[in-house]
Amino acid sequence: MATSAAGLRRFAAIAGAAALAAVLVLMPLGSPRAAATTPNWAATVASAGGYAAAHVSTGGVAVVDRVTGQLWTGGEATSRVSAASTVKAFVAADLLYRNARGLIHLSSYDWSQMTVMITQSSNSAMEYLYNRYGGVTIIKAVIARYGLSQTLPPNSPSFWGFTAVTAHDYALFLARATADPTIGWWLIGTEARSQQFVNGFDQWFGIPASGVRPFAIKQGWTCCDTGDILNSTGFVGPNWRYAVAILTSASTATNHRAIINTVAQLLIPGGKISSDDPLGTLEAVTAKGNVATVHGWSYDPNATSSALKIVVYADGAIVAYGPTTVPRPDVNAVYRITGIHGYSIPFHLSTGVHRICTYGINLGPGLNTTLGCRTITVG
Repeated sequence: MATSAAGLRRFAAIAGAAALAAVLVLMPLGSPRAAATTPNWAATVASAGGYAAAHVSTGGVAVVDRVTGQLWTGGEATSRVSAASTVKAFVAADLLYRNARGLIHLSSYDWSQMTVMITQSSNSAMEYLYNRYGGVTIIKAVIARYGLSQTLPPNSPSFWGFTAVTAHDYALFLARATADPTIGWWLIGTEARSQQFVNGFDQWFGIPASGVRPFAIKQGWTCCDTGDILNSTGFVGPNWRYAVAILTSASTATNHRAIINTVAQLLIPGGKISSDDPLGTLEAVTAKGNVATVHGWSYDPNATSSALKIVVYADGAIVAYGPTTVPRPDVNAVYRITGIHGYSIPFHLSTGVHRICTYGINLGPGLNTTLGCRTITVG
């Protein structure tokens, strides 16, 4: 089912267009040119949700386009399951929200605990932060703040993993919370660094098992009082455009991991949802005398280990070009790629004010990408 997520637009409007762009880890929202391919979420969400509902006790799928606000749901997307560790993102979002507004002050230790709570799904870090900063009132605040009408706090406040969520609400939470740059930048970036093995448990089920790269995830798993829970949530696509929630509860007798992996593979066929266009950004333009230099990064999703050609325009005319020659381990870590993807290209400019733009030149199918533009004064 596809509906318009008016609530998301409301949250995005509050944050402002610039703020919405700022939540995207390392890069702004894409290019003015149309993407070469777009996901058929209506079909894949229906297929994945139908499979989930048919093979587990409760299975729902939801996707939100963080740019347009479009929401797609499939299967039992409005049926509640235990959140398990996915509720840790609720806690992180609330603490980030309050810290940015001066309502609390997060210490360096708090920040470190928030990080391992997400990347390692640390229960001890969750317990520390949950108890220190309000317990179940955190969950209640998130429900109210982001309009999660189908979500219920745990009956017993200390059992935070029994927060009852739906795929519908969780996908909206991810999109609405990250429309706030004081939350989105940190949460997406930290989820992008989630570790595969946590205390010997392989948490790369669901979204990671689809084959999609890159991904930013917060997983949840538990048993047995409310059934065997496997929840896979997070962000995928160019610029982390799509918020995804796959929530499943099953009998422990089922091959649950294989089922949720199949759900994710139906949702993201072939592990491909991004366009064929290069990704990247223009981070800065510097000048010394009449020599300017553009700095940024870019890579082609069809050739992630290959260098990319960058073309520089000044006032609408080509002034320089060159390959990506600057190592960017930060980019490689977030997007889980290899190769050299940074660029630093010098060129001459006359004295005056100039509009500088950079383009990533596509290596295969797709279109060249506008990486960004800046205005600079020389002389």
